[in-house]
Amino acid sequence: MVISKKTPQSRENNRLQVISKTFHNNKNSDYTEKIKQLEKGFDYSSNSSEYWCFPEQSILYGTPFYEAASDSQKIALNHLFWVMQYSKIANDEVGTVLFNQLTASVFSRIEDCQELCQELELETAQEKFHIHAFQRVGYLTRKSLLGNTLLSSSKQSVNNNFYNLFYRCSYNTIKYLSKITLENKEKFASDYLKELDRKKNMLLPTDGFFSRRLPFIARIPTSQLYFWQSGTSPFIASQFYAIRFIANMMLKNWEYNYVQYLRQQEKNSQFVPIPTQISNFHLLDESFHTNMSKF
Repeated sequence: MVISKKTPQSRENNRLQVISKTFHNNKNSDYTEKIKQLEKGFDYSSNSSEYWCFPEQSILYGTPFYEAASDSQKIALNHLFWVMQYSKIANDEVGTVLFNQLTASVFSRIEDCQELCQELELETAQEKFHIHAFQRVGYLTRKSLLGNTLLSSSKQSVNNNFYNLFYRCSYNTIKYLSKITLENKEKFASDYLKELDRKKNMLLPTDGFFSRRLPFIARIPTSQLYFWQSGTSPFIASQFYAIRFIANMMLKNWEYNYVQYLRQQEKNSQFVPIPTQISNFHLLDESFHTNMSKF
């Protein structure tokens, strides 16, 4: 039996073909447009009387507090669970938008990466619409259930003077160290990174999947270091997509519950709330992003 072995060039050609196919399929899909339409049509009162997912996907589920709640309170706890989850996802996607643009700028300097960069540009636009939809639905839901007073009192206060001083000191240190360690990678340096540095617009997210497990005091220099390194080295830039792939799979793990709930409602000819539909189309949109993360 003869076993054919693919050459490095044939494997590379195959990867480029898959990237191209993924980009064009994503470009021709309408999942983002459907999310935009659903967001515009959302008002809480029209979606307030139905569960948005299975009861198990509710705050306090399985506790005596949940058992003691009324039917309407249990539905509200189910809605707040959706809000809580997608508030976290919105934070994650803010970081994704930033790193998509940064790494695409690095990859643009490499031959044969044009469609990869176009896909990342498309994904960035899609993520911005996702964030807007999650934040708007979340805000209107919290406002209806919790009221303006509780919303305003829940805002975190930060000592801006300390934060700005710590940020600026660590920023200048990390910038200097990165230039030393990656000085031979200047030809790959991201124009996007240079523009942010020129504008002094380098406030990076200190929440989200990439830094949530770090203490707050460690998040700033860690995110700065990773940002500078990713904006200078194609190899380090590519590592972001290993992280992004893990984040995508974690998202799919619980978001698929909303897809199953939607299918159950449709099968039984029952009303499908707008947030449930948004979850469904978001999972479909993110499937393209998951494919790209493999490369």
